[in-house]
Amino acid sequence: MKGQKHMSKMVDEKLADFGKRLAELRKNAGYTQQELADELGVSRRVIGYYESESQHPPASLLVDLCQVLDISSDELLGLKAIKQKSLPDSRLLRCYFPLSHHSIRSFSANLAS
Repeated sequence: MKGQKHMSKMVDEKLADFGKRLAELRKNAGYTQQELADELGVSRRVIGYYESESQHPPASLLVDLCQVLDISSDELLGLKAIKQKSLPDSRLLRCYFPLSHHSIRSFSANLAS
């Protein structure tokens, strides 16, 4: 029981930094709050809210965030370290090629290999 309580506290501490982590991941992917909001079909205020609060978005939005930012849910929630990717900034690709985030990810992966 004592080990479970300790593990739960560690997980809670990692989840508490969700907003900071989301902002960092968004910026690393080359998105402004507005651009990420547009990709997800939500308002910029929704993104700003989750970046400034310790509240987590609903599960359906977590899944979409992971897909758009090309990360795992464990990375987004802070349960695993964020893998460093050597892909080009998606902002440049979105600027010149009006593609979906899935197409950009595929295109970026091909450029990196």
